[in-house]
Amino acid sequence: MSRLVDPLSHNTPIVVKETGAPNFYFLRQWQNLIALVADIAAALAAAAAAQTTADAAAAAAAAAQADADAAQANVDLVEAAQFVTMATNATLTNERVLTAGDGIDITDGGAGGAVTISVEDDVAAIYAPKVTGETPGPVAIANPLGEFIMCRIS
Repeated sequence: MSRLVDPLSHNTPIVVKETGAPNFYFLRQWQNLIALVADIAAALAAAAAAQTTADAAAAAAAAAQADADAAQANVDLVEAAQFVTMATNATLTNERVLTAGDGIDITDGGAGGAVTISVEDDVAAIYAPKVTGETPGPVAIANPLGEFIMCRIS
């Protein structure tokens, strides 16, 4: 009598009676069964590897979506923010354009430069404060707008 181990359970022996002549059909079926089990094991291993790859791709896609959502949130914040700009911008919906009024000059130093706001010379002469009092000490300075500033002349 021969004992063969069942490849499916690995612990239950299959008892085969010997008839004196080798049973080639049985051996061939046994080999086919062993090959089938090996193929199934390989297919399961390949499926597990494919699932790992799919899980990694899903995690990468989720991370990319989170990055895209964060970037969109930043764009939304910029579009909603209130800016003072030198000119209108189609992307910004809440900007205000800095515009010079009468007697005001605005000089734009360009990208990365300064914006200079100044009073034109003829307006500065009109609105220059007038000093009331000629002796050293506290005096009131008034301008044509009716504002008074206290200062000391020495």
